[in-house]
Parts: sequence; structure tokens; C-alpha cells
Amino acid sequence: MLYTGLDLSRKRLDVHLLDESGSTREVTAVSPDGESAFIDADDSGSATPGDYTVFTDALYDHAHRQVGQDHARCTINYQAEICEGTFTLYGSDISVYGTLTATSEALAVTGGTGGFFGESGEADITGGGETTTDFTITLT
Repeated sequence: MLYTGLDLSRKRLDVHLLDESGSTREVTAVSPDGESAFIDADDSGSATPGDYTVFTDALYDHAHRQVGQDHARCTINYQAEICEGTFTLYGSDISVYGTLTATSEALAVTGGTGGFFGESGEADITGGGETTTDFTITLT
């Protein structure tokens, strides 16, 4: 059985930043559209292990100003997808990596640059709706 349930065609990104006092600052960005491509690595004509999807999206705040972009790749691996990606927000990067399955929808924050240098945490993918995928990134 292959896990191919991830729809990354439209996203909302919530970033929860914890400061030294434990307070949380939230940054929300939306992506009304994006570009994606499914790569049939073995030319089998169907989704098989080793095939992957690459995507990129411009991210906007609620005032419709672009605040960043994301770039990612998810590779099919039997009952999972192994995903890696970077969210660039306000000129700094947040890198994520992990395995998505039918029961696990979280990626590890593996690091960052600029204002996110040295960060760790978790990126939860909650599915959103029929045309959305919600990401909540919590940095600790």
C-alpha cells in the first residue's frame, strides 16, 4: 500500500515563535496557489516507491504582502512519504524533514538561518480542507 494522501496545492502556514519568557508570537502566511510537479522516476505510469512530488509556493500575510516562499520534495516510500523542505519567511529559512504516514503528520524542524538560526521544533500538517493544507510550525 502506498501513502499518497498529501495535497500540497494550497496552504496556510502558522509559525509559533517562543521567546525567552515563554511567550508565543504567531506569524500566519497563506499560499493561494503554487507550482508542483509529480516525477514518475521509473516511468511506470503510476505512483510507485521512489517517485516524488516537488513544489514551491509564494507565502503571503493576511494583508496580501508576500512574506516568503516554500520549496519541498516528498518521495513515496511504500506506506509513507519522506519529505524535506524549506520555508523562507522574512528573509530567514526554516528547514523541515521527516516521514508522513496515514497516522503521522509531523515533520521535524531541523534548523534555520537568520532569525531562525539554531531553532528546532515541529511542523504539523493538519490537512486543512479540500483545497488547503495547513502547516503549523512550532519553534522551541
